[in-house]
Amino acid sequence: MEIVLAIYKQGKVVNDMYESPVNVIYGEMNMQIEADICKAIQNIGIDVNKEELIKALQYDRGQYEKGYKDGYKSAIDKFAELVIEAFTYIPKKYVMALAEEMKAEMKLERKTDEQNNNH
Repeated sequence: MEIVLAIYKQGKVVNDMYESPVNVIYGEMNMQIEADICKAIQNIGIDVNKEELIKALQYDRGQYEKGYKDGYKSAIDKFAELVIEAFTYIPKKYVMALAEEMKAEMKLERKTDEQNNNH
């Protein structure tokens, strides 16, 4: 019980809401990483605005995620085409249903990953 109470006390109250220690630590880690990245870039002689750098990194991450989603969708579509070609006796509607299930599963996994990354 003492451990649970100690962890609870590590949390913070923000806008009248309790924020868990995990969220607090995660936020502090992100701020430290952002500061370290900025410092590393400045150490090699590049003058950079921290806020603009963070915006650029967030944009880059968004582009990466978009590329991942597009690539995954393309792979699912190609998989469906290959299955249809290889096994013409399987009705297309079943293969497409399988592809839709896989897409839904990927969407759920990505949503779960995003929720875990946001905490």
